[in-house]
Amino acid sequence: MFVDLKSQRLSETNIMNNGQVATIIAYRNSLDIDVEFEDGTIERHKKYDDFTKGKIINTKFIANNKLGLIRTMNNGQLAKVISYRRYNDIDVKFEDGTVVKNKQFYAFMKGAIRNPNCTNHYCSNTIISRFSDCLGEAKIMDNGQTAKIIRLGDYGFVDIEFEDGTILKNKRYENFKMGSIRNPNFSKTMSKNRIGASLTMNNGQKATIVAYRNCKDITVEFEDGTIAPNKSYYSFIRGHISNPNYNLKNRENKIGEKRVMSCGIEGEIIAYRNANSIDVRFSNGTIAYNKQYKNFIKGWIHNPILPPPENTNKRDKRIGEKKCMTCGMEAEIISYRNRGSIDVRFEDGTVVYNRTYRNFALGYIGHPNIKSLKRGGKNDSHFKPDSI
Repeated sequence: MFVDLKSQRLSETNIMNNGQVATIIAYRNSLDIDVEFEDGTIERHKKYDDFTKGKIINTKFIANNKLGLIRTMNNGQLAKVISYRRYNDIDVKFEDGTVVKNKQFYAFMKGAIRNPNCTNHYCSNTIISRFSDCLGEAKIMDNGQTAKIIRLGDYGFVDIEFEDGTILKNKRYENFKMGSIRNPNFSKTMSKNRIGASLTMNNGQKATIVAYRNCKDITVEFEDGTIAPNKSYYSFIRGHISNPNYNLKNRENKIGEKRVMSCGIEGEIIAYRNANSIDVRFSNGTIAYNKQYKNFIKGWIHNPILPPPENTNKRDKRIGEKKCMTCGMEAEIISYRNRGSIDVRFEDGTVVYNRTYRNFALGYIGHPNIKSLKRGGKNDSHFKPDSI
């Protein structure tokens, strides 16, 4: 029996993910329908499958929330969204009256939209004058160091001082705002600051940096006097540098070692197979198997008969965190299991599951109904900011 889907589905209503009711007003086929939202907005040429799943986006609904939004661009000027057609097509107006069109909303949120009339020194000097309180302003540069403005010069130039005392003169304020000013003494400073740093390696021994040539070539000394040359600083901070003289006798000396754990109960090592596999017996007789020795040293072995400690560190703090994605829409973390598995909800109500926190922090979580700008990796998105 023939079923006329066109007449059957025409006028069908459903609630979209943004909470608005939408009605089918034209049905050509399952891949080409028009829907009208309750506010009168009409979205054309959509899929019926997206309609049934609530995935159709009301662009006007999003635009109303974006219009009038103000951000400081990387050149120091304020800019306001005056027109929002879609995530990669907005118009902004700078404080000097300049209007630029057809920009990406993600670039706006990052402050990466350039004012074509603000390319000379006079414009930069005007910005510096408006920010009369920027003397003493501090910002973290790309190398991770904090720099502070110590003098305002002419034509938008400033003198800055890094946290290691290095002073650079006559730098552009725009570059300071972007964090792109380089400290020429950075590598020398790192070498000086990192020599003498001590950490406990995964075998439980303390190691100290005695020579730092660069981040990929350091020499460490273990507490037993053993020298391990040509190691990376990354391995050092991860505790991955091994002591070549750490033999079975050293391991046997660990058996019987006692320490009070963070749960308040004393634990004793009763078996030591390697640094990543030890058994600990608590004073109440409970045994915890296959634990790491470095966690034993820090008192982090948990007594299995006690209730698990509350994890209020990252999980609770990150739920509710919001950030603008490269698709131009704001996303909020609604579930955080671990850094490799989070769920986020976009401002239109769409939920995506099992994403990484790293991609969330970088703005790389894509909206399933918005075509992302490819970053080169699978399902990632990226934008190339306007040069300032």
